[in-house]
Amino acid sequence: MSSSLFSQSETKPTAADVLAESQLADNQLAENQPSAEEYRAMSAPAVISLVTGLMTALTFTSPAFGALGLAGIVVGFVALKKIKAEPHYYTGGVLAVVGIVASFVFLAGGGSYHAYVYATEVPEGYTRINYDQLRDPNIASSEFQLPPESAKQLDNEKIFIKGYMYPPPGKQPGQKVNSFVLCRDNGDCCFGGDPPVLERIWVTVPEGETVTYTTSMLKLAGTFNVFYDISQQNETVGTVFYTLAVDQVR
Repeated sequence: MSSSLFSQSETKPTAADVLAESQLADNQLAENQPSAEEYRAMSAPAVISLVTGLMTALTFTSPAFGALGLAGIVVGFVALKKIKAEPHYYTGGVLAVVGIVASFVFLAGGGSYHAYVYATEVPEGYTRINYDQLRDPNIASSEFQLPPESAKQLDNEKIFIKGYMYPPPGKQPGQKVNSFVLCRDNGDCCFGGDPPVLERIWVTVPEGETVTYTTSMLKLAGTFNVFYDISQQNETVGTVFYTLAVDQVR
């Protein structure tokens, strides 16, 4: 018998076979690598829109934060435009949409809430007034002036007004007081400046009652009175022309 019946001849791989196997390995490696699309950058405006939109919830505490809502909407649309123009480079469309929606919802909700509060906060039988009615707008607030006619018309009227406590002497926030000076804003009250004379209201509470000294805004309802001379001197701020015998403190 021939020896070929008992043994197999070994076949050596050719150069073509080696090249084919190398190309196959390269193709498999490429398939296992992440595509370029997976490395798209997150759009910075989209992230900003989301964060700003969530922060717009602060509008419920103060209408001033409504500006955040407007910014969130604008920045969100900028992000969507940028992502649409360069979809292979940027991602984050979902974040931008959520930011826009959150901004709109919180802006509308906060605005509606404050509108409702404004419409219902004045007790029945009282008239809302503001500090502009207590002084002559043609005279600088830093100049001395007597109560104008607009203030005199409020004498002995039941009024509703907002304001801040001028720091009572020797008192800390949380302590009780039975009288205090009310002024327009906490910029005058809390940073060392004296409020203008015609923006000072000496507030008294009913006998036996007290209110808590706070740096937050107060809403007061009571009977307003005007003094027509400069004989009234208050130990806290000096001259006052206006007093308020308060009925309600909110």
